[in-house]
Amino acid sequence: MKELVIVAIAALAALPLAAQPAGPAGPITLDVQYTPAAAASIARNHYPMRVFLSFDGDPVPAHRRDVDEISETIDLGMSPPQTIPSTAGAHPVPLAGLNRARLSWVREARVSVSVAPFLTDAQIRNARAADTIICQSPAQMSIARATAQPLPIICRTMPETR
Repeated sequence: MKELVIVAIAALAALPLAAQPAGPAGPITLDVQYTPAAAASIARNHYPMRVFLSFDGDPVPAHRRDVDEISETIDLGMSPPQTIPSTAGAHPVPLAGLNRARLSWVREARVSVSVAPFLTDAQIRNARAADTIICQSPAQMSIARATAQPLPIICRTMPETR
């Protein structure tokens, strides 16, 4: 019987281990659209567009003690600001800042996307409400869903949002 157990263990040891998923490969593709007034403001003021990604998820039972005390979620990181072209169309954004080592800590990893013009101090002082761009992005969603299809980002001037 001992020989059978030893042979079985040796056979199992020879099997290749299942690869652990590396997590989402990304990138997230943003489908940025501008209203005519927003496009005119971007063209007139030469605002570069910045994207910020933040990642989190609800903990699996083994990691309930690792949650952020305020949000009660597992923080999976935040991307550094990433610049995308100030033109309408599809713009890929890498999943920079995602803490892949913690993906096994959550049931499902989520991403929040923020897009905004990057203004210098002088541009902020001289900005008019009509030139202020507000970009609406989808609510927080799973990273798997966000990487599966382009995310619509609609940019309008502040007066158009009222």
